[in-house]
Amino acid sequence: METNDVERFFQALTNMAVMFSDEMSKERLRQYWQLFEDKVSIEEWEYAAEQAMLRETFHKVPLPAQLMDYVREYRQKQKEWLAQAQRAQGSPTEQRLLQLRESLVDPAEVRALIEKALPDYPGFDGVQRPARRWRFREEELTYTPQTDPEQAKAQLRRDFQRILDTEEDHE
Repeated sequence: METNDVERFFQALTNMAVMFSDEMSKERLRQYWQLFEDKVSIEEWEYAAEQAMLRETFHKVPLPAQLMDYVREYRQKQKEWLAQAQRAQGSPTEQRLLQLRESLVDPAEVRALIEKALPDYPGFDGVQRPARRWRFREEELTYTPQTDPEQAKAQLRRDFQRILDTEEDHE
């Protein structure tokens, strides 16, 4: 924290003392400042004080270790928010690599190389290939039996009876 953050620091600390009905001596206030001044930012400190007032149930200003737990929680949330924001806009490295690739590789050059290496590659010979057909014709979806249904039923009955007979033999 900076020296101009002293007022905000003590305001948050005295708000906790009032909330917890805990009278704090000047020496105790000074010790909190000395412990936290070079370890946390004012935003982290204010978050820790607010969380202590919202969560703590014991009527005493929390010890520094408990407040540092809230500071670590704040830092973890900040890291998660930052990572989420970077994922949303793509990492700077990824964006830079894309820009570099675009500056080094001309799409027209790539197309010319592909045409030279693969002359029958679709889409480069000027002939539009027919799109792939996704719907089936009705005759492709209609089932045509290869045998007489009555003969197929009789065969299934014989097979079923044979299975029953073999099970009875095993018992």
